[in-house]
Amino acid sequence: MKPWLPLLLLASCAPPDTPETSSWVAGLSLKENLIGSGSEGLPTLTPEQFNEYQAWSGASILGGEIARRPNRKLIELSALLRTSFLLQLVESRQVNLPTKQWAYGWWAKAPHDAGLPRMVLRLRYEKDPTSVILLSQGLLLLKNASGLDAIHHLLADENLANQTRQLAKDSLSYLPNHPGDGASFAQEWQALNDCRQSWVKTQDFGKINSSAEFEAEFWKMAQRFKSQPLRPVDEARFVFRRLGPPAFGLLMKAAKDPNRYVREHTLQTMAWIGEPLGRWLLPQAPFWRAFFKNALRDTLTRTRALAALGGTGMAEASLLIFPYLENGNREVQTAAADALLRSCPENNFQRLSMFLALESRISPEARFSLSLLLQTRPKAPPELDPAEIERRRRWRTQRWSP
Repeated sequence: MKPWLPLLLLASCAPPDTPETSSWVAGLSLKENLIGSGSEGLPTLTPEQFNEYQAWSGASILGGEIARRPNRKLIELSALLRTSFLLQLVESRQVNLPTKQWAYGWWAKAPHDAGLPRMVLRLRYEKDPTSVILLSQGLLLLKNASGLDAIHHLLADENLANQTRQLAKDSLSYLPNHPGDGASFAQEWQALNDCRQSWVKTQDFGKINSSAEFEAEFWKMAQRFKSQPLRPVDEARFVFRRLGPPAFGLLMKAAKDPNRYVREHTLQTMAWIGEPLGRWLLPQAPFWRAFFKNALRDTLTRTRALAALGGTGMAEASLLIFPYLENGNREVQTAAADALLRSCPENNFQRLSMFLALESRISPEARFSLSLLLQTRPKAPPELDPAEIERRRRWRTQRWSP
């Protein structure tokens, strides 16, 4: 036993912890989870179906009497078929802008949660303001506010066309905290900013009963984590960071995938989600403790698991993290220090202070993170990238206390 360990244990009011030594237990693969969802997700349209529906859309765009029959046919389609068709339109590079705007308009009126993953991905690529607004309206109906920043940006643009600005203003009526009819724009603007801040903290705009089709589409999107080129991986991470609580439990299943790269990308995504995941997990202590204890047994992805655990910001997370700071190798110690920077409560600061005073072998990065946490004149190591320094300083200021 290290000579300073008894002092550290006395300094903590929590019972002593030790690193997990049992074997890591894998979960189901992505394919097995997809089968377990009980759904194949959105149907794939045959070329004949797509051409027929596209002909309807062309007549619908014309409006008036000529649009009545194709509109009725589109309404009579199953929600899954219609969503699949709309997605195929907006994802195509060959579709013209009026058709794309038409498709987003239909999505805004009757969205299905099976379309959430791929529609959220459209936020990454869609540049047309009208399309972005309509896309965001549909997301809001599904209690997903990941398009609010785009609406905020558009409303702040003084050069936005009047018609588009009015459409963006109309979107504010979708806000769960909308001040009601007759509200001034100043009141609506405040409601928009309040919602944006709430989404950053919780990603929760009310309970939504996710369908089996949504789960299936989640697992299809997660297949991108197996990709060698990074673009599909980045797309999946972009989506999963914005799906909110309906995806959190599924991400924790994906983090047990037998494929190491799927686990790594999933845990990194969970770390980036951060506080909303922590707030969702907080009331589920037995669940998250069991999950992270198992994840930390995996030596291949342990540093990612520490980042995900620390990112939750939960004070109790530090009890699982401390053993890896005190007994891990240099890389693990650094990951543990970063995790504690995001989660360690003040009642464990004495334990950290004694550790820093007695342990000289930790990396400069770990010492910097812990000094930032304790606010003891932190000095960044010269080899640490400025972006990494800024990120750690941001973690220190963004800590939350449940």
